[in-house]
Amino acid sequence: MARVTAGARIGGGIIATTLVAGAIILGGVAFNAVVPMAWASWSANADRIRAEEARGDRIARASMDKEYALVCKDYFKASFIERNLNYWNFGWCDEYKDRMPGGGS
Repeated sequence: MARVTAGARIGGGIIATTLVAGAIILGGVAFNAVVPMAWASWSANADRIRAEEARGDRIARASMDKEYALVCKDYFKASFIERNLNYWNFGWCDEYKDRMPGGGS
């Protein structure tokens, strides 16, 4: 059986240490390159989604402000049961009750 010399053990240790150090350095470089790029992309996308939701809310509010007198008339004439069954998605009309001709009744 071959005998392992001290020099062979030291050389193997240096190679293993070099490989581990190289993997750590490479991992750090990859982490520093990928994480900021992914974070910037995620942040830009989240900001774009929030801006689009706000735009949709502004459009919906403008439409409600413009058309409430026509659209909410039937809602306010409906009974409690009809409001909950047929006009369940017209709950926003309650915000315009004071603006309705005749007080919304």
